[in-house]
Amino acid sequence: MRKFWDYQNFQKNDICADCGRSDATWASTNLGVFLCIQCCGIHRSLGVDISKIKSITLDKWEPSNIVNLRSIGNTKANDVWEHNLYGQKPGPDSSIEEKTAFIKMKYESRLFLDESRANTVYVPEIPKKSVERSFLLSGLEELKVAFLELLREDKDFREQVRELVRRTPRPPTYVEVQGDNLNNNAPSLE
Repeated sequence: MRKFWDYQNFQKNDICADCGRSDATWASTNLGVFLCIQCCGIHRSLGVDISKIKSITLDKWEPSNIVNLRSIGNTKANDVWEHNLYGQKPGPDSSIEEKTAFIKMKYESRLFLDESRANTVYVPEIPKKSVERSFLLSGLEELKVAFLELLREDKDFREQVRELVRRTPRPPTYVEVQGDNLNNNAPSLE
């Protein structure tokens, strides 16, 4: 068992695959990635159809789980799951809402997935119920479910959305931190 946990120190497996936080003490055994406690909670909310979560230190591990994590790992998984990621993914200090949105786009909607290499990692079948459940509390359920269905089922539509995301300009950040003072150098809108 010690050799397996030593493996966690290689290929960025000691950081969270989804937000980069340095204390990845959880893992998605089927997706083959290591996660922080916060992203682990988000993965649990996706359901076991998408992500099966175990603690590295608290849970009992089956040999097949260990083999899966060793054969995939964070680097390989993110090369496939985030291949079409344009822009920045959430960081350790991002809000839970930002992380949740990103993780749902990554694993439920498969917006960033490299479909040509999807056979090199585990890509779960996503039941329609899972997609619908993720938007139950919002006001535009039907539209969102239809949009996610299109993302999941229509490769051309996914490519169009990816191209739109790729072309969308990102506003520059004007906030600089100088010592203990926050200096906002944003241009005046007046």
